[in-house]
Amino acid sequence: MRQRNKANRYTRNLSVNSNALKGRAPGLRTLFVFVALALTAGSSLFLFNTRAANPASGSIGPTIGGTPVTWLGDVTGTGAELGEAQCIDDGPGKNCDSFALTVTGTQADWTSKVLKVRINWSLGSNDYDVYIHKGDLTGPVAGKGPGSSQPNTEEVAFLNPVIDGVGLYTVHVAYAAVAPNSDQYHGTATVVPGVAPAVAGTGLAPRFQNFYPQPDVIKTGKGTDAGEPSIGVNWSSGRAMFISSLTTFRVTFDDSCPTSPTSTWEDKSAPNSQESLDPILFTDHGYNLQVPDLSRTFVSQLTGQDSLSSYTDDDGEHWTPSQGGGIPSGVDHQSIGGGPFRAPLMGSVYSRAVYYCSQDIVAFAFCARSDDGGLTFGPGVPTYSTECVGIHGHVKVGPDGTVYVPNRDCAGNEAAVVSEDNGMSWSIRPIPGTISSSSDPAVAVGRGDVVKTIDNKPMGRIYESFGGGDSIAGVAVSDDRGLTWKNGFDVGSLVGIKSIAFPSIVAGDDDRAAFAFLGSTVGGAPDDRAFTGTWHLYIATTYDGGAHWLVSDATPNDPVQRNGIHLGGGSPPHRNLLDFIGIDVDRQGRILVAYADGCTGDGCVQGSTTSTGNSYTDVAAIARQTG
Repeated sequence: MRQRNKANRYTRNLSVNSNALKGRAPGLRTLFVFVALALTAGSSLFLFNTRAANPASGSIGPTIGGTPVTWLGDVTGTGAELGEAQCIDDGPGKNCDSFALTVTGTQADWTSKVLKVRINWSLGSNDYDVYIHKGDLTGPVAGKGPGSSQPNTEEVAFLNPVIDGVGLYTVHVAYAAVAPNSDQYHGTATVVPGVAPAVAGTGLAPRFQNFYPQPDVIKTGKGTDAGEPSIGVNWSSGRAMFISSLTTFRVTFDDSCPTSPTSTWEDKSAPNSQESLDPILFTDHGYNLQVPDLSRTFVSQLTGQDSLSSYTDDDGEHWTPSQGGGIPSGVDHQSIGGGPFRAPLMGSVYSRAVYYCSQDIVAFAFCARSDDGGLTFGPGVPTYSTECVGIHGHVKVGPDGTVYVPNRDCAGNEAAVVSEDNGMSWSIRPIPGTISSSSDPAVAVGRGDVVKTIDNKPMGRIYESFGGGDSIAGVAVSDDRGLTWKNGFDVGSLVGIKSIAFPSIVAGDDDRAAFAFLGSTVGGAPDDRAFTGTWHLYIATTYDGGAHWLVSDATPNDPVQRNGIHLGGGSPPHRNLLDFIGIDVDRQGRILVAYADGCTGDGCVQGSTTSTGNSYTDVAAIARQTG
């Protein structure tokens, strides 16, 4: 839950800003004199610091490998950040500067290209943040860096001119915590490869129906806290398991009337689901229903350094408490996944390996393996340290036993972190042409009916979905465990998507996959509360290994959210949807997507596009394929 990931940074900003503002209170008379002089001189008073970098401006065209644009920031520091788009002066320190960057060419010229803006500095104890405004400093934020408050010496932000347009942009660098006269940042703007627009498939896209808990269940308060939902389908019983904070639902669908199926939601929560910083659920329905110990569902409630976990083999009628996870483990964003052991290792107590993966706040992540079906776990093994940053997505296991953990930012790229030896060692496999994002990426593995190993055993095609730059609803495909990638496409371009959150993906046969995400046709910074877009749940499908895609709007008449989806730390009102959504398929290949409905009631569903029309809810919902 990103409440933990960036909570320290959020608290730091409030503290610094509060101190800065308190320091100004005695000087109101001085402020009044300054305003009077400014107005007398015919000047305008802005909330923004207008100091320029050196040089103050530059331009760049759509040529990959062309001459980069460079500039230097101020040497002095002691700044304080005020929000995401403003800097203030604190005594003699220069707290921010700006660089006017003109993007030339046409939007079409920038197809499959993005603009990378990098600032770097020398001292890891200093902290700069970078934002890219459309137009001048009063314009909306079109791109920004991750804003890490941890020791670092660079920040990277991306701009997609195909979506955001060409013309003037202002790169705004905030001196978030810089010792006086201690450093000087270097700015660089370069053109790098991006993902290409997707190609539409032929035929009709699937259609979906949305299901919610019964009104009497909602009245008890259950299912009203479904931020970060997970879903798993028991291929033996056909029922779905859905987690909503501390509540685990068993959802039974009645298709006796095919044109109007119904659902029944029952609370089947594990007894030890008593507290949580992060909920997660995973159902291991496997690739072969002849194996007797499949269709096991795991739930995990994060307690910090470990989790309260249980598993059930009968859809929640009985639960077995487990150790929770491995030691050591990270304090945040845990996930559970399972699949075959990688040869020559074989299971004896339970036929499949179960993995518990988690991360620390910014870097470092660990995965631990269970050889007894999730009852106990071995030691946590580091998957990466500072080569990647949080957030990582959910762990998945292929039919050959290869383990995959997707990551949103490994040296600026989306990546898969891969183990080919049952979690004992890990390698980072970046996806070329991708750019980092604020949302978790997701990975899915096909059954291995097409993609085989050298000895003709199932290996599985890899699909990784991501929200590049929070504007590209992208997918890339690999047939060699992430060593090389193909069919990297912006799937959202097929329906005009300009902002994205919460990519999630599932695969069936190797050629078939479904990609779900929250998308908006409005561009800008999606986590700004004043974001003017309306968000819908989109589900894209491919039947030819990612070469072509069809996209469905699964919520055409009922937005999932109006205005911003907060993707950082803290607890502002629009933090209601939290960090991710979930997706699975049933035995018939029917797609089910778990999401939290953040727009309920007439005031939001039928309301205006302003923040007053947002309900900020997080009601449990499932979009299920019906045709």
